[in-house]
Amino acid sequence: MHRAAVRPQLNGRGRRLNESNDRSGQQPGYPCRPLLWRKRHHRRRNLVGHSYGGSVITGAGTDDRVVGLVYICALAPDADETSQTQQSNFPRTPVFSHIDVKDGRIWLLPDGIDDFAGDLPEHEKKLVLATQGVPKPDLFEAKVGGTAWKSKPSWYIVGKKDRTVHPDLERAMAKRMGATIYELDSSHVPMLSQPERVIDVIRTAAKAVQGATAAA
Repeated sequence: MHRAAVRPQLNGRGRRLNESNDRSGQQPGYPCRPLLWRKRHHRRRNLVGHSYGGSVITGAGTDDRVVGLVYICALAPDADETSQTQQSNFPRTPVFSHIDVKDGRIWLLPDGIDDFAGDLPEHEKKLVLATQGVPKPDLFEAKVGGTAWKSKPSWYIVGKKDRTVHPDLERAMAKRMGATIYELDSSHVPMLSQPERVIDVIRTAAKAVQGATAAA
């Protein structure tokens, strides 16, 4: 998830958005890490995951310090699933016609950027392409090591125009986990094209878990 669009508006409000170095449930070498939105001086936290980052927070979120999960156009496998098996149950999305495996990594080709971030202006598309994460091919066959959404409250943002993770897959995962669902008229990167909407969901999740914690 690109932090530049959301960090300035979340930091400075008594909360901080950080990257986690905890790679539980994640193959070594994958550059995407879950994001933590936590109240300062308080160790209980929400995890926010975009795309494959949803698989990461599904595993890492079993930690007792995690109280809620926010998924953004994200995968969310069960313990007996992988990210790949989830995607294989739905129609192949257009972005997969524009990837290349080279030097042991998966690269998005320039002609595929519209299938990944089609609702961004051209200069932002170029930035996304230049700073893309390049995962190892076997990453999507890995199991996550836990299923946090079975025991933690979840919020899910569906990108209705997502051409990377199929929107029907997103809806199915959100329904299965019993998440509070938000559908945005966006590509695979609503945190860049509609950051205010994404921030509102993250804030809503934080307030909900804080209220539940206080009442417990």
